[in-house]
Amino acid sequence: MGPVLDSQSLIKLILSIRFLQRLRRLPLFWVVLVSSVIFRLITITQSPLETSHNWRQAVTNMIARNFSQIEFNPLFPRIDYAGELTGIIGSEFPLFNILIFFANELFGHDHWYGRLINLILSSLGVLAFFGIMRRSFDKKAAIGAASILCTSIWFAFSRKVMPDTFSVSLVLIGIYYGFRFYDHPKWGRLLLCGIFLTLGGLSKMPALLLVAAFGFHFLKYSLRDKKLALLLITGIASIISVGLWYYAWVPYLIENYQYELFFPKSLYSGLMEISSHIPQLLERFYFDGLKSYMAFAAVLAGSYFTLKSKQHVYSFLLLILGCFFLILKTGAVFPLHDYYIIPFVPVLAALAGIGLSKLKPQLLTTAVVLISIEAVVNQIHDFKIPDKKKYLLNVETNLNDLVSSNSKIIVNGGDNPITIYFLNRRGWSESSENLYKESFLSKWIDSGATHLIWDKHQGKNPEFMDPFFENEHLALYDLTDGYPK
Repeated sequence: MGPVLDSQSLIKLILSIRFLQRLRRLPLFWVVLVSSVIFRLITITQSPLETSHNWRQAVTNMIARNFSQIEFNPLFPRIDYAGELTGIIGSEFPLFNILIFFANELFGHDHWYGRLINLILSSLGVLAFFGIMRRSFDKKAAIGAASILCTSIWFAFSRKVMPDTFSVSLVLIGIYYGFRFYDHPKWGRLLLCGIFLTLGGLSKMPALLLVAAFGFHFLKYSLRDKKLALLLITGIASIISVGLWYYAWVPYLIENYQYELFFPKSLYSGLMEISSHIPQLLERFYFDGLKSYMAFAAVLAGSYFTLKSKQHVYSFLLLILGCFFLILKTGAVFPLHDYYIIPFVPVLAALAGIGLSKLKPQLLTTAVVLISIEAVVNQIHDFKIPDKKKYLLNVETNLNDLVSSNSKIIVNGGDNPITIYFLNRRGWSESSENLYKESFLSKWIDSGATHLIWDKHQGKNPEFMDPFFENEHLALYDLTDGYPK
C-alpha cells in the first residue's frame, strides 16, 4: 500500500495558488466557478457519511475497493452485500470506480478520493457548458446559465462519490467538442466528442438526454453537410456502445450472477407509481434542480423567450419527451430521489440563462449573486457529517482482531450498505426486524454466515443469544455453531 495523501497539505497547496489570490479581478462567471470550487474543497477529505445518499456513495467506493481486494476487471463490478453470491452486479460501467481505484493504488486507500475526482471533472463540465451556451446563444446567456449550474444541485452532488454529475459532465464535454468540430473541423475533436459522449453514457445512461437539448441544435443544417454527417455517425456509434453495455452486457451479468443495481419499470407501472407522488415530482423541477426559487423564475422567463423566438424549441421539446420517458421508466424513484433530476439540470440552467440575458449587465450580476446565495444556503447542511454517524469510521478497527476479513457476516443495516462498507467485510445486510426472526437468521447461517455484527444504532440487541464482544456501538455474535437455541 502506498503512502497516504496528506489532505491538509493538499488543501493548503490549492489555496496557495497565486491565481486564486486574483479572484476579485475575474469576470462574473469565473468568480462564481472558482468560489464554488474553493468552497467545496472545505471538508472534502471527510468520509461519505453525510445524511443525503451515503448509501449510494458506499456502493461506488466498495466497487472501487473490490478492484483492489479481489480483481481489477471493469467488466465485473462487485459489491459486498450480495451474501452467498459472488457480488458481481449489473450496474453502470464503472469508469468512476476505476478512477477511484487508481487513486487508491497511488496514495493508499481512503474514502474521499471520489469526492475530489468528481469535483474536478464536474468543474470541467461547467466550463464545457459555458462554451456550449456561448456558442449556441450569447455571452450573457452563457454567464447566467453556467453560474446558475455551479450553484444548482450540482453544487452538492459534484463533491459526492456518485456518478451523476460525473456522467453529465462527460456528456457536456463531448457535446462541446462536437460544436468545436463543426466550427473548426479537426479529427481529434471528433474523436474526443465520441469518446466523451460514450464514457458519459456508460457512466450513467440518462446523461445522454442532453444530446437532445444541445446536439439537436444541428437540426437546422442539411444532412448533406459532411461535418454534420460525421457528427451523426459519431453520436450513433456512441449510443450503440452504451446500448451494448446496458442492453446486452448488464442483462448477461444479471442472468448469470443474479444481482442488479437498478430496477426499470414498465411505462404503465411507472405511471401508476408516479401518480401518487405528483407534488414531489413537480418539486424536483421548480426547486430541487436549481435549489433556488429565484432561479426557477428565470427558467420561466427563459422558457417564454425561447417559445417566443421559436429558436431551439424542438430541441427542448425533444428533451422533455426524453425526460418524461426516463421518469416513467424509473417510477417512484424519480420523485423520491432528488439526484435523478441532474441530467435535466443543465437545461433548466440554460433556460434560466436565457431569461437572465435580457437583463442589463449590472442587474445580471445582482441576480446571479442573489441566486447563488439562495442556492448555496439551501445546500450548506449537506456538507456536515452528523456526529451520530462518526462511529462508523472506527468499526473496521474494532473487528480486525475478532472477525477474519474472509468471514461471511450479517449486519443489521437494512437496505443501506453503509455499515457493511465501513466494516470492510462481505455478506448480508438485513433489517433489525427481520433478524429478530429465526427464519431469516437461519437462512443466512445455512448459506454460510459465520458472524452477526449488530449495529446498536440500528436496533435493540437480540435477546436470544449473548455476544462474544460488545462496545457502545457494536455487538458481535458467533454463528459458527448454527442458530442459537
